[in-house]
Amino acid sequence: MIKGRGQSMDESEVITSEGKGVWGARYELRLLTSVRTYSDSVRQANKTVQRYVVEFGPKSQADRRLFVSDDARRAFLEQSFSDLVLTEIPESKRDTTRLFLRGDAELPYKNVLDLMNELKTGGFYKISLVGHEAVK
Repeated sequence: MIKGRGQSMDESEVITSEGKGVWGARYELRLLTSVRTYSDSVRQANKTVQRYVVEFGPKSQADRRLFVSDDARRAFLEQSFSDLVLTEIPESKRDTTRLFLRGDAELPYKNVLDLMNELKTGGFYKISLVGHEAVK
């Protein structure tokens, strides 16, 4: 969860399908659904934004493409990849592990982002940043 100015944001990503396809070269593919929920300070006014992601290539150097709809993502896949084989991951088998990350105030923000990217490379797609609550 990211907090600031009386608002918070929670983000999660879940791998929904995996497979292989050819786009000039053979690639491993992962389809993910990313969900961001923005809330006010009392978590009464929420806005949820879904994005649809295609990752291809080795996990450590994967190229990511974001789409506003699943239809747009599927159109991209059909136009770009040949020999495409995807296997949907049943909801009961999807990883829902959530990590909570808090960085020291002196830590450069870039270091936090680098760590988050390493965690995503390792397969952790639900990461929440936790802010320090001021004591009154």
